[in-house]
Parts: sequence; structure tokens; C-alpha cells
Amino acid sequence: VLVQSDTQDRVLATRGRNLFNQSCAGCHGSDGIGGTSGPSLVTLHLRQPKAEYTMQYIRNPKSIKPGSTMPPFPNFREEELRAMAEFLRFPK
Repeated sequence: VLVQSDTQDRVLATRGRNLFNQSCAGCHGSDGIGGTSGPSLVTLHLRQPKAEYTMQYIRNPKSIKPGSTMPPFPNFREEELRAMAEFLRFPK
């Protein structure tokens, strides 16, 4: 179980940012600002503040939003998903 707080784990977020920019920027743009085929994720934390939601969505988008056009990413390890979710809590 992840504990959500108002402070960011900067080390974890930095790992998440690097992983995000390697794996997700092609669709969502660098740092999640929006890309040609994926929406901006800069305000995701306002709509969905829980890390578990973000982790599950990355792993299997259709399990949360059946009409999603995002492909699933089942091969990310738990710690990678956690790092990306931490980055997306406070993307800058």
C-alpha cells in the first residue's frame, strides 16, 4: 500500500521523470506536457491524486477506462511504476 503525502520524494520522482521521458514522451511529450498522440499529464494529479490509479492505468489502461487508446505496459516493474507515479504527482 502506498502512502500519499503532500511532499514529493525527489529521488523517486527523478527516476520516474527519466523513465517517463525514455518510455512515454513519444506520445505524451517531454515531462508529460502533451504530445502528438497523447494528452498532457501535467494536471493528472489534480484529477487522480492516488499513485495506485496512475500505476494501474500505465500497466493496463483499459482496466480503468475501457475506451482508452493507450496501449498497456505490463512489463514495467512495480518500482518503475511507483517512480513514474511519483513524478506525475508533481510534474515540473
